[in-house]
Amino acid sequence: MTKSGFQGAVLSANVAILALSALAIGKWMGIPTAVAALVGNLLGVLNLLGLAWLVGKLLGTAERGGSSKGVYAAILAFKLAAFVGVMALCIKVFELDILGMLFGFSSLVLALVVGSLYSALTLPAADSDESNDGGPAASAQTGQNATADVRGSRA
Repeated sequence: MTKSGFQGAVLSANVAILALSALAIGKWMGIPTAVAALVGNLLGVLNLLGLAWLVGKLLGTAERGGSSKGVYAAILAFKLAAFVGVMALCIKVFELDILGMLFGFSSLVLALVVGSLYSALTLPAADSDESNDGGPAASAQTGQNATADVRGSRA
């Protein structure tokens, strides 16, 4: 499964769930609460995408043995503080309904579950390489041969 396929499935599920829940919330609790749900969901999606990007950078740096792990960890901590600050700003300054924001933020969790199930059931697995049916040992041997070919071509 590709990263973009999974993200697409989650974001599509999020849009569908958010549309249905915003209509229901608007009918049941009023338009201001539905607007707060939309804002809460938008903030949740931006938070999740930022978290995924930063953790990917942090783990990629750790794999390469880079020295910028601390920088990404500090940015991650700052992102958390900024997210809490933006939520507080929306509630205190813009006076958005707290319950509506929680509905919007919580619908993202449901979208993650639905998107994960959808992508697990429909998208092909990333490691399904039909040309390599020899298991991990064959994969390691193929990797060693490719490394030897590259080294041999430089000489």
